[in-house]
Amino acid sequence: MAIVVTDYNSQEPLDYKHSNLVELRVTQLPKKKNTDHTVFRMTYVYNMLAVDSSGSHYYSPEQYTIDIPDYIGKALERAKLGDPDLLNTLGSIEKTLATIQTELGSQGTAKVV
Repeated sequence: MAIVVTDYNSQEPLDYKHSNLVELRVTQLPKKKNTDHTVFRMTYVYNMLAVDSSGSHYYSPEQYTIDIPDYIGKALERAKLGDPDLLNTLGSIEKTLATIQTELGSQGTAKVV
């Protein structure tokens, strides 16, 4: 999965302008009390990718990590400021997981509620 990055400053002769997913992890952290809001930690690990004129792919050896300790909290904070992207992404992740569970799982049809 490659994403085009427009302002990455590559020091290499190749133009590393794509980010390449290495790992995406979403972990639900234990609640201290039942009344606490659910906390999901999201960790996104990626490296940069260059494609030369012949179509060959080159991956940078460095990996970068973005860690969001409370994804829902961050998403709600950003949404209150008028940027719903993280919140919308969470909805997309839920829909994707329901689809995967329905199509590949053995517990029946799953849906987001």
